[in-house]
Amino acid sequence: MTVAMVSDQELTMLYYNCLAPHGIKKFHPLAENYALFDNLPMCSLIKKEHAPLYDNKAWGSNPG
Repeated sequence: MTVAMVSDQELTMLYYNCLAPHGIKKFHPLAENYALFDNLPMCSLIKKEHAPLYDNKAWGSNPG
């Protein structure tokens, strides 16, 4: 079995990349559909006010 590992820093970069012009059209919906930020600590965001930039689905079971 192979397990994919993504660091908190890489997830943070993906978080903001999905908000860029190309990302918001193509990758942002995938992040929400697949709960990409399920393991992203909120403290990794530049500002905690950025969390609502995605639908709650993107956070999966992440309690924040």
